[in-house]
Amino acid sequence: MRKTKKRQSSYAILMAIVLMVTMINPSVAASTSKEVKAATTALTFENVSDNGEDKISMTDERTFESIVTLADNTTKEQAEQLAKEVTWSLSRTKGIQDTKAYPYQFLGGKLDEWKVFDKDTALFTAQTEAVEKDGKYVLKLTLKNKYLFGADGIDSRPRYIRSTILDYVGDYQLKCEDKSGNVLGQTTVRVNPYDSYCLNAEFQTQLNEAEAYAAKNSDIYAEVRSMGKTTNGYDMPYIIISDSKQTLTDYQNLKQKAETDPATLIKQIKAGTLDYKIPVLYSNVHADENPGADAPMQFIWKLLKSDQNNGVIEYKMATGFTAAGKAQFEKEMKERKTHWSSLIKDWPTGIGFIRDGNEASGKVDLEKYYKIETIKLNVKDLLKNVFFIVVPEENADARTVNTRQNGNGFDLNRDNMFQTQVETQNMARMIASWNPATFIELHGFVSGFQIEPCSPTHEPNIEYDLFAKNGIHAGEAFGNVAIANNDSFNSYAMPLRDYMTEDENGKPCWVSPWDDMSTSYTPQYSLLHGTVAFTIEVPKGNEEATKALTYGLIGQGKYVADHKDEFFLNQLEGYRRGIENIDDDANRPWYVDIYDNQGAEADAFRPKYKENDNFFPEYYVIPLDAKYQKNTDAAYEMGEFLLRNGVKLHKLNKDVKVGNTTYKKGSYVVNMHQAKRNVANGALYDGVLITGWTDLYSEPITAFSQCRGFDCDVITKKGAFADSALTQVTKALEGKTTFTGSKNAAVIISNNSVAAVKAVNTLLNKKAKVGYITSGANKGDFVTSYENYLKVKDDFVLIAKGTTTVPKAKVLAKTTLYIPGDKGEFITKSDGTPFGLRNYRNLDNPEYNWDFFAYGKQLGFEITHDLSKADVIIGNEPINEEETKAIKAGTPYICAGVDTLENVKKDLITSGFDYYIGHPYWIEDALTTVKYVDSSMVTDKYVMDKDNIMYGYGGGSITKVPEGAKVLIKTTNDDPLEGFMMASSLKKYKNSVQAIEYKKGKLDLTVFANTLTNKAHQQDDYRYASNAIFSKTLGKTYTLTKKATSLKTNVTKKTLKKGASFTIKATLKPALADTKKVTFTSSKKNVATVNSKGKVTAKGKGTCTITVKTTDGSKLVKKVKITVK
Repeated sequence: MRKTKKRQSSYAILMAIVLMVTMINPSVAASTSKEVKAATTALTFENVSDNGEDKISMTDERTFESIVTLADNTTKEQAEQLAKEVTWSLSRTKGIQDTKAYPYQFLGGKLDEWKVFDKDTALFTAQTEAVEKDGKYVLKLTLKNKYLFGADGIDSRPRYIRSTILDYVGDYQLKCEDKSGNVLGQTTVRVNPYDSYCLNAEFQTQLNEAEAYAAKNSDIYAEVRSMGKTTNGYDMPYIIISDSKQTLTDYQNLKQKAETDPATLIKQIKAGTLDYKIPVLYSNVHADENPGADAPMQFIWKLLKSDQNNGVIEYKMATGFTAAGKAQFEKEMKERKTHWSSLIKDWPTGIGFIRDGNEASGKVDLEKYYKIETIKLNVKDLLKNVFFIVVPEENADARTVNTRQNGNGFDLNRDNMFQTQVETQNMARMIASWNPATFIELHGFVSGFQIEPCSPTHEPNIEYDLFAKNGIHAGEAFGNVAIANNDSFNSYAMPLRDYMTEDENGKPCWVSPWDDMSTSYTPQYSLLHGTVAFTIEVPKGNEEATKALTYGLIGQGKYVADHKDEFFLNQLEGYRRGIENIDDDANRPWYVDIYDNQGAEADAFRPKYKENDNFFPEYYVIPLDAKYQKNTDAAYEMGEFLLRNGVKLHKLNKDVKVGNTTYKKGSYVVNMHQAKRNVANGALYDGVLITGWTDLYSEPITAFSQCRGFDCDVITKKGAFADSALTQVTKALEGKTTFTGSKNAAVIISNNSVAAVKAVNTLLNKKAKVGYITSGANKGDFVTSYENYLKVKDDFVLIAKGTTTVPKAKVLAKTTLYIPGDKGEFITKSDGTPFGLRNYRNLDNPEYNWDFFAYGKQLGFEITHDLSKADVIIGNEPINEEETKAIKAGTPYICAGVDTLENVKKDLITSGFDYYIGHPYWIEDALTTVKYVDSSMVTDKYVMDKDNIMYGYGGGSITKVPEGAKVLIKTTNDDPLEGFMMASSLKKYKNSVQAIEYKKGKLDLTVFANTLTNKAHQQDDYRYASNAIFSKTLGKTYTLTKKATSLKTNVTKKTLKKGASFTIKATLKPALADTKKVTFTSSKKNVATVNSKGKVTAKGKGTCTITVKTTDGSKLVKKVKITVK
């Protein structure tokens, strides 16, 4: 108490002195900051630039003003002095990301501590001045920011910047402090890539808010739903916007009718008697192409908040050319050597083509070249014809950390037909359940602002004649609005319209196509459902791009609403063709050659079966009985796939003979007379061989039965199965393990599937003993005990049989794998400082992640990142110096694919090895027949099963085999079943070596030129890898014995003459009890002796007892009385 009083007294004296001095010299007060108070500690913070919100944008240079209101009695001199002394900071105490993922989040600091990324350049320029406002003095901060990353977009300048934006995103406190540290004012300021950017968690919040807003403020119906969970467990929400909830029920009834009786609906629409609405779907899947996700969210709010403008959305649209525009268009068509295909020449307007000197999409004088109209869209009128399904972000794993790939490191937009990932499974199920009339997936970044439809080549299961016209018109509707409602991107490019140019001789040619041959992309996949769908690629990642996409969605939505009959009629016609299994010749002109000759490649792309004169078969049959199905696990999975994708599936309710084959009751049957015929065929057909083109955007492989390894028969006989023999399957049948033979004996597990290998690895991880069968009828399969089999039979769909005869086998070892390709945890700045997402480059490397998924999650091998703990090194990525040393030191190495071959040649087999890759971009692929040359554990099972079809991506082959190497696999001289391969490449690919084994000194290599895990789809080829892995760590001879439970002898007494002999035969049960663990002893060796094999020899007259005992711990005993005369 005394100390306190003393301190108070001293403080009072000090203040008295200050007061006296101030009265003598008032200017002293101005130099004492604490004497000047703020009227309030709240700051204002306002963007005073031409546009934008009150946020600091990483991609927009802006000017802000922040005002500190001072106390009423502040003088001009005090305010001016204070302006010189104050310090401004923009900081936060912690970032908003998970620190395990983002450990280097920027926390801010004083304004001069903010720098342009990886530069010593100040991000902000700041000026504080004292100004008079409303008769009072205030401090005004004028703050200007540069581009945080030196560019006006978060895109590909450079790409790795996407890794670090979340180091910065979030709310900061802008503070103004006097020189004593007193806070004069503070406010919260958001730092964002651009204004409308949303974090993943904010999407869910905004969707819920949108649903609530609609319920409270408008007549519009909005409902948030979920299509499931992501790999990492995030929700996958979407919102439906319609005029009423009843519309959704009505549509589902209409959809059912459309898939069963489209002909009647066609008649009703043409007669004008059908009242209906059709669904429009918008989405994004590449989460780090940020505007693609933010634009759908902005579109949602544009619809719902139209109530604030009398239910109207107002925007501009380019509707035609001016005279100057027409001239400029013709001039640029000629300059850019662009030609419109004769197939589409009457459909496009050409709007958006004019670049006006720009190399890419940029600013164009729209008023000069185009007729610009203002559109007032009444949202209620819009919703009389359509309803919207909006998925702002399909890939929530990626949006959470701003990557392209999901939690498994997969590019989901390469998985839509393969559906190895839960996200694409969910999206496919949602598409199949709604059959959207049109679908746009928003992407980035293509500098020309690319709006599909695609150029040739076209996937043959798409009814392209029904798609193309609406596709062009809807695409132009999007583009013509998008370019008119932003200030940066005033032109666009359409592949089907604009990408045919000229060859070196001036001949119109598809030189650099952007094709839709692969259905791995979501829009191309949805085309199989009769959806008018395409991808749109914005040029940059910023607010202007988001704005362009947002208005483009509005324009395209209106176009569909205005032309709903055309869209729905074409979709219904596609379903009618399916139900009647019509192979319409109207498709054939679309399969052009590289010079756009109509139908020139129709026979290659849509060949017809001879029996039914149709590109489509009549049925596919998938046996489920293990007697007729080599891979029951994959067969059952295919049934689930078909149902998920909206395909009608049946099973036989009795045996049916077709030709010489009897299909057993219970087999799956896909009747191709159905609306989703094209979906089914797109998955199950073997594919086409493309040799006349020089480029393809992605491999077109599907061929599920070949790539997943199950038996599937094509039936081209009309009416082969009576309707009465088919029972519709509405829920996928649950696969179960098939077991035949003896119980409580040895069990042979067929090495027929991914499931079988994972079951074996599950047992090995539990330290159970499993053998690899090295000879006999089951060569290449696995053997284990019945007890071990019981541990896995219910968790996997296996084909197994019990046997009392243990086949010759070698013991398998638990094998730990190391996968090359790790690019390190962090990217670093030029000074070595790490930043961004942990493992960004690894997550951004799908090829690397396919190996982890295939070998780890699918096959069940243990994977280590510690090279010293690896039993085997395996992968499709190049090896580094450390990995090379480990291989040379004796760690077995299995490599697959063209990315690995140069390392083999340069670092491992430096003499006698060479390879060939045809296409300069390594993009060729082939599903082809092969022959197995030298015997190897790698190929044993394939030889036994007569499985001679293999897939490979990259187009590589081994052209020189070192002395002493085994040649395992060669392609045949047959044309591939499927593939994209230039004719020159194909010639060299035929009869080429695809795999070798090489051992020399410490080197133990298995080299595949083909891929083994491409996109995790070629699962039937995985066992080349797993067999190779097991071969590297194979153990001793496999034995299997059991403790005896029963001991019997062939006699209980025996009379012999002196000198005679006989053998006591001991029989043990069960059959696998070890007969070697039986002993024989004589009670009187002078009467009779017995050897270790039970042979008794009479020595002299008398009686004795031969005791037979087990020594396996069962303690069984039998006695045999011997009498010698």
